[in-house]
Amino acid sequence: PVMEKIVEKTEPDNDVLVVFSDVDGTLVHYPKKRVRSERHNSILNLPPSTTGLRGVISSKTISLAQDLRKNGAKFVLISGMRTSTFLNRLPFLPRADAYCTEAGGRIFYPTTRDDSGFVVKPQKYDGCSEADMEPFSLVEDMQWRAQMERITGSYGLSDLKELSLNPGKVPPLNE
Repeated sequence: PVMEKIVEKTEPDNDVLVVFSDVDGTLVHYPKKRVRSERHNSILNLPPSTTGLRGVISSKTISLAQDLRKNGAKFVLISGMRTSTFLNRLPFLPRADAYCTEAGGRIFYPTTRDDSGFVVKPQKYDGCSEADMEPFSLVEDMQWRAQMERITGSYGLSDLKELSLNPGKVPPLNE
């Protein structure tokens, strides 16, 4: 997949073509005290990262991100977090048109095919539709990854299923 395919204008009158959003501190927060759900705005607790941080996201945040997509804008999630942490948190995050992890070092696109063996089963939240709950898989942009590895050396696991099951198994950089 190439980003040009993703960034096609879908509605001629829509001024917003793409919305890029960071995850930590933007969509996901790390409150010092427990946050309680409100009526029609439940709080989803994300699984902890390998460092033990456990974030929260509100169903209202997820719904607003989904509204962007329903109104014709492409939505891209970007994070500096490890891909393994991201994969474990993905069921709790808004569905996107592309996902960037490891500070842009890896790019993934959602697909209905299950070539990777890794299936995302979105968590239910207030206001979600049946379409929002449809499972999906990811495919990595290997052209992008090859470009990155020419600069940084090889890194990370390619097998998404193994990576999600063994988040602590991070191979050393091959420089």
